Amino acid sequence: MAARALPSWLRGYQRPWLRSDAIAGVVIWSVVTPQAVAYAQIAGLPPAAGLMAAPGAMLAYALMGTSRQLVVGATTATAAVSAAAVGTLADGDAAQFAALSAALALMTGVVFLAAGVFKLGAISSPSR
Repeated sequence: MAARALPSWLRGYQRPWLRSDAIAGVVIWSVVTPQAVAYAQIAGLPPAAGLMAAPGAMLAYALMGTSRQLVVGATTATAAVSAAAVGTLADGDAAQFAALSAALALMTGVVFLAAGVFKLGAISSPSR
């Protein structure tokens, strides 16, 4: 029963991969951390917001993702779009801006999770 709760990729994980994966994780973390601070500022949020958001997103992808080649993280484009989307709604209120940014991020996560549950990635992938 407990094995069913594990992500499918974890059931086939081999112990010799652990050292390489840990090193890769530390390297990616060292790149993503300063980026997260910068992208939070681009989005109009305090730098701490990037530090709080990035680890959760990276951990979620590490547990649910299946690509050994894909690096997942925020980009300047998503930061700018987020700022543009909530900026006019916040009406200059920093607390409202932060709350709306968090709501946008959470709703985006819900949409992506639903897309994964319903296997909507097949729409963009060619049939095999």
